[in-house]
Amino acid sequence: MTMRFGHRAVATFSAMVLLTVTAACGGDGTAGSNTTTDDDGILRWGSSTKPASLDPRKSATFDPIFLLEVYDPLIRRDAKGELVPALATEWKLADDAKALDLTLRQGVTFQDGAEFNAEAVKANIEAGKKPGSNLAASLAVVDTVEAVDATHVTLTMNAPSSHILNVLAGEAGYMISPNALNNADLGTKPVGAGPFKVTTYNQSSLIYEKWDGYWDADAIKLKRIDMTFLLDEATRLRALTSGQVDAAPIRSNQKKEAQAAGMKFTTGEAAFLYGLMLNTSKSELDKPLVRQALVHAIDRQAINQAFFAGDCAPVVQPFPSSHWGHVAGLEESTEGKYDPELAKQLLAQAGLPNGFTLNMYMGTASLFQSVAQAIQAQLAKVGITAKLTAMENTALATARRKGDFESSFASIQSGRPDPSQFAVDFYTPTGVFNPGKTRIDGIDGPLQTLRQSADQGARAQAMSQIVTTALKAGPPMTPVCSALVVWAHSDKVKGLEIAVNYDYEFRNASMTK
Repeated sequence: MTMRFGHRAVATFSAMVLLTVTAACGGDGTAGSNTTTDDDGILRWGSSTKPASLDPRKSATFDPIFLLEVYDPLIRRDAKGELVPALATEWKLADDAKALDLTLRQGVTFQDGAEFNAEAVKANIEAGKKPGSNLAASLAVVDTVEAVDATHVTLTMNAPSSHILNVLAGEAGYMISPNALNNADLGTKPVGAGPFKVTTYNQSSLIYEKWDGYWDADAIKLKRIDMTFLLDEATRLRALTSGQVDAAPIRSNQKKEAQAAGMKFTTGEAAFLYGLMLNTSKSELDKPLVRQALVHAIDRQAINQAFFAGDCAPVVQPFPSSHWGHVAGLEESTEGKYDPELAKQLLAQAGLPNGFTLNMYMGTASLFQSVAQAIQAQLAKVGITAKLTAMENTALATARRKGDFESSFASIQSGRPDPSQFAVDFYTPTGVFNPGKTRIDGIDGPLQTLRQSADQGARAQAMSQIVTTALKAGPPMTPVCSALVVWAHSDKVKGLEIAVNYDYEFRNASMTK
């Protein structure tokens, strides 16, 4: 069936549609509320991360919050994960899911004055496909990009690719000025067609000013966004409660202190988890029994209570319970339960009765170091000696992408750009996060269904098969828990939204008196 989406239509095709965000807005209001806009219109945001790059082709997992202010996407995902028009006003996917026609918004210019048109889209997608681009894997399905005329583009895929719409709603669809695609300094001086321009970028902060040339400028309430990089959780909370910043992400166990200081909360679930990435090139990790032992060795509930105040649901699968890809009961199954004695037995069956040594990387933030130390202690109980090394975020992201690690405690977006991409990246031999090229037998058929079907029920059944098969085989990524996202903010901040796919942007945010 051919799918058509007009200017006002919502693309219910999206694989994310059924994943509902539960928001507790605590006085947060909405963008359309009857409030008086604050005169300065400045949102001061305390950021828990730094961008790896402001070039979408070189960006890291959590960089969209820095990118979406500058780059408008071809297709926008709203906070619930539904696809809505952006720089593309209409799209049509062929019946065989091997071709996509895009109709582009007219009268749009980039921040350097370049015209947004079909040739600009073609140049962006072809640049994203080049070796060395972090987008190459998700765009590998695209064979050709044809600029039919100024406002129409046709993508031809080498395989059924119903997921391409979500790909183009992610970093691969963030449009860079064609004049800036080859700029050596694009990573610090981005040039897009989005609502804000970067005016300051240094080691401690990133400042955006509203761009009056934006095609939808009247919808943007903020005049400026001042982001301060506050990577330490305690420092970030102090900055929030002292009034240095207006809003910031915090940990669940910090809510009580933030509330005592008068902060409000916006919270929600997202397709996100903490887990242990494994490089099966290491001989011990190449053994399915060893990977199964790791699943049973981790006490997820203890970690949840100790570090997340009960707000990080224990999981042995990549999706939280609210997600359509979640398999009910898997955590209590024989394959998924916490059982250190079983873990010891599996190691012995794998020929490792005395265990083995495992090098583990994690980020420098205190949460990552604390949880990694807890996992280290739990693994020691079954005979696995974990040696921990903290790495700066950009270096760690590079190491993971290049496969220069044995294991790494990580935060992982399982739904971005599409859940099928997670399966490809972690469970197939060509996956970008499967450097050991481990093959999970039995997932090829379900993965094909995910890539060619637009039917939500069929996709959910296929994902269930993949998740269950991977767990039984010993997954190359050991899930730990799925955390609630918590943003704390003053009562002046309105319109914040927890995006289910981490498409964080501030287009609906405002400041009130």
